[in-house]
Amino acid sequence: MDVARRLTDEETVPVMEAAGLTPLEPYPGNGGRPWSCLCHECGGEVTPSYESIKRGRGGCKFCAAERRASARRIPQEEAASVMIDAGLTPLEPTSPTVGQTLR
Repeated sequence: MDVARRLTDEETVPVMEAAGLTPLEPYPGNGGRPWSCLCHECGGEVTPSYESIKRGRGGCKFCAAERRASARRIPQEEAASVMIDAGLTPLEPTSPTVGQTLR
């Protein structure tokens, strides 16, 4: 019977770093366990598993949510054009992204 060899930080940390994550604690010893990490892109603290990263899934749920939201946003000019084509008059810009004001 083969016994699975336990992975080390030296083997796992580079995989996380390549995915844009910095581990905040030693490798938990099980590929399916959450591993506290810091996202390089947004600075958020996330807990992906080593196995999910190794399979190519994104590591940061915050960045993933922002990418999904950005993909659904309609440009200001296009939104105004749709309204005008429908016989409506835009009174102000479309809703801003989080953290921005209308004017």
